[in-house]
Amino acid sequence: MSAMTDPIPHSSLFHTPESTYELDCMIKSLSREEQAIAYRYTMLAFNLAHKLTQEANNERTNSTTC
Repeated sequence: MSAMTDPIPHSSLFHTPESTYELDCMIKSLSREEQAIAYRYTMLAFNLAHKLTQEANNERTNSTTC
């Protein structure tokens, strides 16, 4: 089985949290208004990452030959 190419782009311009807990703590340090915006876009990014990963997995599964 070949390795999957990572469909999720990485940016070295931003810190990568070690966990969702760390990300949550970072968001909770914001004002209430900023938290609402941050959580919205975090979840949009999580959903997009999930979709891209599923699509890559499906392409890999569909291209596998016996």
